[in-house]
Amino acid sequence: MSSAGRHTRSEILSQPETWATTLEQLAGGSPDGLPELSDYDYVLFTGCGSTYFLARWAARHCQGLRQVPAAALPASELLLSPQAWLRPGERGLLVAISRSAETSETLRAVEAFEQNTRGHRGR
Repeated sequence: MSSAGRHTRSEILSQPETWATTLEQLAGGSPDGLPELSDYDYVLFTGCGSTYFLARWAARHCQGLRQVPAAALPASELLLSPQAWLRPGERGLLVAISRSAETSETLRAVEAFEQNTRGHRGR
């Protein structure tokens, strides 16, 4: 394998462990300040491109591991049709995935989630 692909391969192979650790921290209300999954009625994972595929894996893992209803959707779905995904009166958690933390579509989806869940947090 060329040196150009070594870092990408390493990152890809590290994802299952990284996501399992992250989900365990979410489930346990870790001292890192991450939210506890049991405080929410459902979890949405979102991203664009390759991070959307990570979101799909994370949602399946979250639902299977913790029996918390979870779904993955492209950021554009949440941005363009938030009413199709959000549940008024229920507490939802959005996990937005972005490699750069600057993906404009993902950031706008987070804003849409916040705007559409304000005042509809349930419990």
